[in-house]
Amino acid sequence: MKRKLLIIALFCITNLFSQNVIITSIIEGNCPTGFGVPSIPAPEIIELYVDGSVDVTDLRLQFQFSFQDFWSLSTPIGSGIVSNDFLYVVNSTEAMEREFPGIRNESNTTTSTILFSVGGGDKIRLVDTSNSDEVIDIYGIDGLNGENETWNFNLSYAQRKNNELPSSNFVESQWDIFPKLTLFGKGECWDEQKLNQTITLQKFTIGNSLSITDFDSDKLSFHLKNPMEIGDKILIDSIDGLKNISIFSLDGKKIITNKNSDISFNFPGIYIVKFEFTTQKIITKKIIVE
Repeated sequence: MKRKLLIIALFCITNLFSQNVIITSIIEGNCPTGFGVPSIPAPEIIELYVDGSVDVTDLRLQFQFSFQDFWSLSTPIGSGIVSNDFLYVVNSTEAMEREFPGIRNESNTTTSTILFSVGGGDKIRLVDTSNSDEVIDIYGIDGLNGENETWNFNLSYAQRKNNELPSSNFVESQWDIFPKLTLFGKGECWDEQKLNQTITLQKFTIGNSLSITDFDSDKLSFHLKNPMEIGDKILIDSIDGLKNISIFSLDGKKIITNKNSDISFNFPGIYIVKFEFTTQKIITKKIIVE
C-alpha cells in the first residue's frame, strides 16, 4: 500500500517537528556620500529563516535604539505561510540586488524604511503581535546601550551559528559577530566587489542530517548531510519513483544531472539540489559544502 510520508530527521529528537522563525543575519552596509559621490543607499538587511511551516503574517521585527529602554519601531517580515525558507527585511531592494544579486524576490523580501534609522548599537527582536508581542527571538540586550558592547554591528554584520535556535533572551555565544567597521569601504558602491564576496547569505542550517520522503511511492528515500564536506555523497537508498537529480549553483547554472547513481560534491559552495519524481513531484533543497 502506498503511503505519503514526511520525515525530517534532525540532530535533536525534540526538534523533530520544530516550527521556528529565527533571526539569522544582521547587516549594516556602508556607502560613501559627498565630495561629488552620489548618494547610494547602503544595504541594511535582516535575514530570517523559517524552520518548518509558519504563518508569518502577525510576526513583526521591533527595534530599540541604543540609548532607549523601550521598543519604538515595528515592521512586518512577510505574509502567509512560509515553509523552510529565508525571508529578508531590507531598507532598499536596489541595494539588496546590487550587493546580493539573485537572492531576493517579491515573495521573500519586505522593504522597510525603518532600517535607515537602525544602527549597530541598537537592539532587534522578533515578536508575535497576535500573542501580546510575545518575544520569539532577539539580538542585543533589552534596555542596555549597545554602543560599547561586543555585539555592536556598526558598519558590520552578525550571523547566527548553525543549529542555534531562537531565544527570547539574547545569547551572544550563538552568534558570529564581526568587529565594528568591518564593512567600511566594502561593497559595489566603493569598488567593483559586491558584498557577497564578504558575506554569505542563506548560510544558516539546522540539523546535522536530513532524511526526507515526501511523495507517493512504495519505497524511496535519500539522505543529505547538511552542511556537507568535499567528497560527501547524496546517498540514494532506493530509486523507485526517482526520475532525476540536478544540482544548480545559486545563480541558476546547472552543474550536473544524474539519473541513476549517487552524487558527490567536489568543490565548496552553496548548491540547490532538485529531485524530480515520476509522479511529477519536485523537491528542492539548499546544500552547503564546506
